[in-house]
Amino acid sequence: MKTYKLLWKKLRKIRVEVLKLSQEATAYKIGVTRNTYNRYELGYATPSPGNLVKIVDLFGQTVYREC
Repeated sequence: MKTYKLLWKKLRKIRVEVLKLSQEATAYKIGVTRNTYNRYELGYATPSPGNLVKIVDLFGQTVYREC
């Protein structure tokens, strides 16, 4: 679980610093509520495979470069 939280910590950094998106904007783009997306970032919930694909598509190559 610790590795999972570390991944989301890195993704949060990318979302804020590189993509300049709020949680609300990110959630809207992947089709979930802000509360649900917040739970992903905190490690309290796991995205469905479909939502995970949407997150990867949204973050694109940025994830690869930053991680």
